Amino acid sequence: GREMCETSRRPEIMAEAPRWIITRPRGAVTGRFFFDDEALAESGKSAAEIEAYWITPGKRSGLSSFIDFDKRPFR
Repeated sequence: GREMCETSRRPEIMAEAPRWIITRPRGAVTGRFFFDDEALAESGKSAAEIEAYWITPGKRSGLSSFIDFDKRPFR
C-alpha cells in the first residue's frame, strides 16, 4: 500500500536508464548487466540526481526482491 509507494522510485528512471544504455556505441555495453541507477551513475548523473528518483528521498526499502540497494559496490 502506501508504504510501498513511498519507498519506490519514480517511473522516469525506467525510461532514462535504458535510453542511456541503447545510445552507447556498438559493443560498449554488450554483455553487461545494469541496474537502472547504476546505468545513470555511469552516464554521469550525480548521487544527488539519482537519489531524486526516489518518491520520498531518504525513505526507501532497503531490499528489492533480490538485492540490498545500500550494499552494492558503486555506492
